[in-house]
Amino acid sequence: LQSASDGSIRNRTGVNPDWNNVAPRIGLAYQVNPSTVIRTGYGISYMHNNRRGGTMTVFNPPFSLGSTVDQRPTDPGFRSTMAGYPEGFTAPATFDPRVTGVKAFDLSGKTPYVQNWTISLQRKFGQSWVIEAAYIGNHGVAFPVGYDINNPLPNKLGQDLPILTRRPYVGFSSILAVLPVGASTYSGVQMKVERRFTRGFQLMNSLTLSKTMDNYCAPMEEGNNCGLQNPNYDRASDWAVSTLHQAFNNVTSMVYELPFGKGRQFGKNMGRALDAVAGGWRFTAISTIETGEPVNLTWSPAVRFNVGGTPRPNLSGDLMTPSAARQPNDWLNKAAVSLPADYTNPYGNAARNVGRSPSQFNADIGLHKKWAVLPEVLSLEFRGEAFNILNHTNFRAPNANASNANYGTITSSYPARILQFALRLGW
Repeated sequence: LQSASDGSIRNRTGVNPDWNNVAPRIGLAYQVNPSTVIRTGYGISYMHNNRRGGTMTVFNPPFSLGSTVDQRPTDPGFRSTMAGYPEGFTAPATFDPRVTGVKAFDLSGKTPYVQNWTISLQRKFGQSWVIEAAYIGNHGVAFPVGYDINNPLPNKLGQDLPILTRRPYVGFSSILAVLPVGASTYSGVQMKVERRFTRGFQLMNSLTLSKTMDNYCAPMEEGNNCGLQNPNYDRASDWAVSTLHQAFNNVTSMVYELPFGKGRQFGKNMGRALDAVAGGWRFTAISTIETGEPVNLTWSPAVRFNVGGTPRPNLSGDLMTPSAARQPNDWLNKAAVSLPADYTNPYGNAARNVGRSPSQFNADIGLHKKWAVLPEVLSLEFRGEAFNILNHTNFRAPNANASNANYGTITSSYPARILQFALRLGW
């Protein structure tokens, strides 16, 4: 146990300072002609905020003790809520590292950083249209990754030992360490076509084709079974498409001021009463088409096979059911997955995030109108909006636990069509 003390930065913070946080950035722009511009840039950015608040050293004994009680009313010695916790339940003297996890930090103080680079071509057509194409890439290193560095080792041939006796650091249960071993890459092509707002109409379509790779799960990143299988001894097998990976994303949006009412193409001389009802309406729409999320296969091992982490099964052949036969109740090919049978090597060969959830299709629309009750003082706005206007069923990720009876099936979806109406008074 090391505690903060007076003196150097190292003594006061508990980690060694990183003096190498140099972040150069450069950008260039070249105008080929009045309608065409090429831009490029490169930079390094550092991450000085570690979101893993629950793994701070102040939550370690003796500063903080956490204990849990698993009990049922039929258990001997059951305590009711009114009876409260037993005396000395979290007293330092009762702390036992064999049943309560502790936390550990790397003392190097290495700061995570990302290198970014981009090149883009922008071209203007006429007075309103702009087309842009860009390549964007980045590479990140030294991200803080939290995992148990005291995961149990596999049983040897003929052994059937409990988890505690198979841990490398005898006398401890889990030791959640935060180490600067995370890395990531991103490579993407982005294309955009835009008609800037002219004569009451705006249109924009953005398309992104990309690939994101990493070897960790970020803090607060739930994903679909996001987790690492054997980070202590085989981090290379966790290098795969990121939980955030999205190969295809296309978004189309538009804003259209209906040409009816005072100051518009039709009804310029419309009376005030009629204009209050029929004039000044604005229509908006946005549609999204995107590939599904990555899905990480897992299984639930018995104690003899349990080596911690997020275990993955074995995979042989194509994981996804052929597209022609793919249905929510048969999304993953069950015949391609098997559970490890050798307790001396219970690590599955399936790659991390190897599965895919269904693609998503969505369209939202809105109809808005604003009245100037008292010009420049008081206004009233009506908003009518429809989300998923086509009521398209967007399925969520399939069950990816190979030990579960529902493995490979989809049992939930995102919300159906939603209508909402609102009046907003502004002053």
